[in-house]
Amino acid sequence: MVGSTQSNKNKKKNIVQNQTSKIINIMPLGNSLTQASEPGYRGFLYNMLDSAKYRIDFVGSKHDGKPTNCGDPDHSGFGGYVIGPNPSKGDDWDPWKHGDILYHLDQGYKIMNNNADVIILEIGINDFFNDRDDYDPSIVGADRLDSLIAKIYKLSPEVVILVSNLTPVNWDANFGSLFNSEVPAIISKFKILGKKIYPVDLRNGINWKMSEDISSDQLHPTASGYKKMAKLFFSDLVPVLDSMSILEKGKNSLDINQDSNH
Repeated sequence: MVGSTQSNKNKKKNIVQNQTSKIINIMPLGNSLTQASEPGYRGFLYNMLDSAKYRIDFVGSKHDGKPTNCGDPDHSGFGGYVIGPNPSKGDDWDPWKHGDILYHLDQGYKIMNNNADVIILEIGINDFFNDRDDYDPSIVGADRLDSLIAKIYKLSPEVVILVSNLTPVNWDANFGSLFNSEVPAIISKFKILGKKIYPVDLRNGINWKMSEDISSDQLHPTASGYKKMAKLFFSDLVPVLDSMSILEKGKNSLDINQDSNH
């Protein structure tokens, strides 16, 4: 028994040694779906990553959003904000009168000062409800997303970005379909430039059950919807994090669940 106990200790020691000393900073960036904390997707995602032994820290310009299911309070989620530039409805409650993410990358909240290694970008849906400007997001929304990503890379050339498309709404099965169809081309453009950028298909990559996964406002997910979002973000993050050598997977990573005493 003594030898077996010592063997288990050595296995666990090997697992710790397989983890790099670097903690990867992940910044959730977006609108109210990112800001949401009751529970939102961030808590589910953080717990999944933590359970998988990834050495990560969520970062952001806001620190008020600890999810009800635990996790990390740091994020850059801004309810009601558009891609940018403004004007937008968010101008009414933004301290700098700029309710758009583009402005706040390097001004206002200075989002890009958070030293993110990975950004989970979820933005664009509020552009479809912005009555402060006369642009058509179905036509120019993707161009604005392109400009936003370009500015992110100008400020942080080596950052990894996971770009999501728009989630479904309960009143229109084709909502945002043109915008969503243009996101892959934007990602391909930056890949050709050598950037580490990856798609997250929140529209078709999830088996949405609208009566269960979308709330009574017909727009925001329920807890089950946010959990599905988190699972998809997790599955798309894993290869990215593995490539960044967060945790060496292999025999020793399996040993943590093995106990020779049973």
